Amino acid sequence: MKRTTIRALLALAALGAAAGPAAALGPVDVTAAGDYVTRYIWRGYDLVPDNNPAFQPSGAVGYSPLKGLNVSGSVWGSYGMSDSEDKIPQDENKWDEIDYTINVSYAVSDTVSVSVGHIYYFFPQVLDADADDTKEVYTGVSVGLPLNLSTGLKIYYDYDNGKGIYANWTIDYSRKLSDAVSVFSGFNVGYMSYTKDAADGGFYVDSKGDALRTFSDANLGLGLSVDLGHGLSLTNALYYTIPLGDVRDDVNDHNECWGKVSLATAF
Repeated sequence: MKRTTIRALLALAALGAAAGPAAALGPVDVTAAGDYVTRYIWRGYDLVPDNNPAFQPSGAVGYSPLKGLNVSGSVWGSYGMSDSEDKIPQDENKWDEIDYTINVSYAVSDTVSVSVGHIYYFFPQVLDADADDTKEVYTGVSVGLPLNLSTGLKIYYDYDNGKGIYANWTIDYSRKLSDAVSVFSGFNVGYMSYTKDAADGGFYVDSKGDALRTFSDANLGLGLSVDLGHGLSLTNALYYTIPLGDVRDDVNDHNECWGKVSLATAF
């Protein structure tokens, strides 16, 4: 765990150091956030045992060399939290995951933007060195619509231990109630198609060990964001996740209602 924590801190320090020389070249944004989630739900999976919460901090540096173009690097982690030593062993309080992301986005117009990126997923608690990480590339498009709506599609390709794609379509609504308060809601649905079975070390498999090819999850969300001033914001959100298809049959057969509280700052 100490090695994992040090690795994450060094990555955040490197992002901060990178912002120094970049600031002389163009606009640089530095952000940090701390999220508390009542459950860690991801693509229909419940990733913290026994419906326990997680603390998920993150940090990012973004640089805009040209109008409409942004290049960013970020580090995100998830620390599973136990509420009962009798129910969950002491070592279940741990860093479960640390992700390192490079993203490039471009605003094609006032309403259309595209993005590409790479994510390195590291799982500190997995003892098998051949299965303690995986990597994805992704591309996406977002389109602004009338009536405060927007829609988007993002496709991820795992070229490592997953071997396959995950696609997610979203439609979102947001509206400012005042200069400091905004409300938002959204719906998204995911589809996964993987080719690596359990026998070959695949991550996304059914109860028979076959790679998953199925609609995986549908998600509803509703939240409120408050600008606290001085670069700080507080967001409270409630989500409802419905596992679909083989994910529901073989991975998670419960609908999940979960919440998130996020405190973020921008420098």
